[in-house]
Amino acid sequence: MGDDWWFWSYNRGKPLAKDVEEARRPEWAARLLAGVGHPEAGMRVAVVTGSKGKGTTAFLLARLWERLDPDGGPVGLFVGPHLHDVRERIRLREEPIPHEAFLHFAAEVRPVYASLASEVRHEAGEYIGPLAPLLAVAFLYFRASGVRRAVLEVGRGGLYDEVNVVPHEAAVITALFPEHLEAFGPTLDHVARQKWGIVTRDVRDVFVGALDVEGLRALGRVAEERQGSAWVRAHFSHERFASEPLPPAAGEDEARRTAVYPRLFLYGRDFAACDVRLVPEATTFRYCEDAGATREGSATALRQEAELAGEEIVLPLLGAHQARNYALAYRAARRLAGDPPLAGGRRLEDPLPWPGRLERLGREPDVLVDGAISRQAAEEVRRVLEEAFGIPPRPLVVVLGLPDGKDVEGVADTFAPVARRLLLVPVVAPHLRPADYSPVWGKYAHAEEERELGAAVNRALEEAGRSGVVLFAGTQSFVAAVRREWFARAERGE
Repeated sequence: MGDDWWFWSYNRGKPLAKDVEEARRPEWAARLLAGVGHPEAGMRVAVVTGSKGKGTTAFLLARLWERLDPDGGPVGLFVGPHLHDVRERIRLREEPIPHEAFLHFAAEVRPVYASLASEVRHEAGEYIGPLAPLLAVAFLYFRASGVRRAVLEVGRGGLYDEVNVVPHEAAVITALFPEHLEAFGPTLDHVARQKWGIVTRDVRDVFVGALDVEGLRALGRVAEERQGSAWVRAHFSHERFASEPLPPAAGEDEARRTAVYPRLFLYGRDFAACDVRLVPEATTFRYCEDAGATREGSATALRQEAELAGEEIVLPLLGAHQARNYALAYRAARRLAGDPPLAGGRRLEDPLPWPGRLERLGREPDVLVDGAISRQAAEEVRRVLEEAFGIPPRPLVVVLGLPDGKDVEGVADTFAPVARRLLLVPVVAPHLRPADYSPVWGKYAHAEEERELGAAVNRALEEAGRSGVVLFAGTQSFVAAVRREWFARAERGE
């Protein structure tokens, strides 16, 4: 096992896996936690999943939970992927685990991991996911630091994710759209089944972000399989929330009678970000709740009928989608904190130490980097470019770095109409295969491939000019490479 020892089992088993998701076998994570003494025992935990925005939402949830319930002590945070250092995944009060602490707790986890890995049938495509040993390190660190509550971000999906073995009282689903179809299955219902998988027997409350009608219907169909039709009628309907979770309807099968019946909180019906505006370097909005909504509706409708309106928030992240992430995190945090009264006034949030979310790297031209890997995410970024950066008429150059399996055409189709140039850069990472960009440059005359990132940076800056905008968008390994290249250029004085 090398420096990235937590990938050892994954690298041996995953290439041979036939069913990518079921081969993950999260029960190995449960055994690993048991092997290091169950450091997660007794902690209050919230789990966050979603097709987009789960990392930002997890960060905000940890911050807001601690703020709304300061007597509960610090909130541990487990997120991913990391950009530059694996320690970024494990945080306390938003600061990464110290290097010495990581080495100390990794030394405790590593022999247990190695012993379990010797039992895994790697030749049959089974493996221990890399999140399992990192999760064990995180909880050992949290326990040693006196932490009694934590927010965990799912790595992918939810149903078979290692994080899901940790008992948790709150499940947060940020977004739902087609993704990882080669692993989850070909339809939105398959994706919904993975996300809804975090609604385990311990969950008391479920918080769902701003989904479109198709996303809500997909979640409803999956919930009906698990919770039964009576629960779905009560919680996904347009009627007022039941004051208590409803029991299953008579005659439903045993699986449904023994299922969990949590409370459900929906964005746009029960809470929302209202009056959203983009201002230089930030997004402003007001957090709104309707304590007894009588029908589902848009955030605008909720604002008009809201019984409860909280602080005006100035969030140093750009985009209406970030306001929605904040509202989702706030509702979950408020519930976890015992529903304290909503504050009034105006709050300027501190920046999140979570780079690569429409992060501005430079000016003249404006240089931005974002982890957009789907059409839906690209559409959010394009709206920000149009509303906050004057695209068009300002010239825009987009540099894409997407691996195989991502929505290459969807992202390119979104940016191509407003970009002067699309530059396509192969992603270089040991666990990723380069995407096939040929459909993009075959469709758009202003799309070209640049084999080297440094050359792409030079060309993008030249073509945008001092008055333009350069956007780097792609997977997290590409975001990390862009940031390394940019800061290296700054050190060289370029």
